[in-house]
Amino acid sequence: MENKKLIYMDNNATTRVYEEVLEAMLPYFKEKYFNPSSMYSVAGGVHKEMENARGQVAFRAERTMPTSLRMSVSTRSCATGCMEMPSST
Repeated sequence: MENKKLIYMDNNATTRVYEEVLEAMLPYFKEKYFNPSSMYSVAGGVHKEMENARGQVAFRAERTMPTSLRMSVSTRSCATGCMEMPSST
């Protein structure tokens, strides 16, 4: 039997997470799963870390993409990234 490499082409619903991203997120899945908008001290620490991460994403996007990236959080606490295209006027 041939040893074939799988090439996954259906990224409409999901996309594989880079190993570096998974490693960076593991503490937030296991120990630091606090609501960053809450008023208690450990949540405040997570909020600061989240803001730092947003800054890193914005910096990298600004350096590699011709558009600006805005991060927002919906009322259901689902993080979304919104691309803002430059106006043509």
